[in-house]
Amino acid sequence: MKLMEDRKYLRTLAWWGVVALIAILLVIRAKTQAPTPQTDAYKPLETTPAPAPAISEREVADQSLTAVLWVRTSAEYRALCHQAYNAALERIRWAFVSRRREDSPLAIVVDCPGAILDRSRAMADRLREGKLFDGTEDWDNLASEDLLPGALDLLKAADELGVAIFYATNRPLETQEQTGEALKELQALGLPQAVEDRLLARAGGAEPLNKMPRFAKVAEEYDVVLYLGDSVDDLPLDLEGKPAAECRRAVDRESERFGTSFILIPNPAGIEWERALGTASSSPADRNRERKDALTNR
Repeated sequence: MKLMEDRKYLRTLAWWGVVALIAILLVIRAKTQAPTPQTDAYKPLETTPAPAPAISEREVADQSLTAVLWVRTSAEYRALCHQAYNAALERIRWAFVSRRREDSPLAIVVDCPGAILDRSRAMADRLREGKLFDGTEDWDNLASEDLLPGALDLLKAADELGVAIFYATNRPLETQEQTGEALKELQALGLPQAVEDRLLARAGGAEPLNKMPRFAKVAEEYDVVLYLGDSVDDLPLDLEGKPAAECRRAVDRESERFGTSFILIPNPAGIEWERALGTASSSPADRNRERKDALTNR
């Protein structure tokens, strides 16, 4: 009798042990299948990204500070100006002994004011005011600006050699009065041959910025041996308004002409090359974003 009771007790104990084991296994399984923070049950609420912080015109303008400072203060910039004008004078002298068109007088085309005037003071003034430099001030108070080092010596030497000097500008001169004022500004700077028929200006605001038609008109009568500027737009390469990548390819194709018939003055704070990049938007926020994008997406 006692043996039977013991067996019954053991069976009961075993049964409860099985129940307990099953319960433990169920708890373990439940824990391993519980939602984690990565599952939908624990997924955090989606929020709209915070907008990029606003950027002021002054902050974007200050991005050009070191470029303007380099132009205004560095010996290297002055050295590059002298280097450019020295090469230009050598080109003019060489042209007399290797004439391409014996029946045509020699001429040079000079961008004005970019290739002869130091505009860094106007740029610095804009920076101090916290304003972007957009190039529209190019003809404001020209007579108060300094000539680039070596510029006047080159132009006087060309004049003494009998070379025609044409001043190319995208300043629109719609009236005779405006033309007269522009010439007075050039004459006040002591620039030789500053007369009306040597001024290659736009006839009005509606005329395209592209200088190619004006270049072609000079080339009909003169043997143009040199183009001097501070942008590829100042050269007869038809690059006005073209994207930067196309401008770079054109420069590479015409590489042999640089330092000979094409001379450029460095202008890191100028607006033309930035227009080619597509980073010259009027909105400070847009210009800041476009500049950063251009660093990796040339």
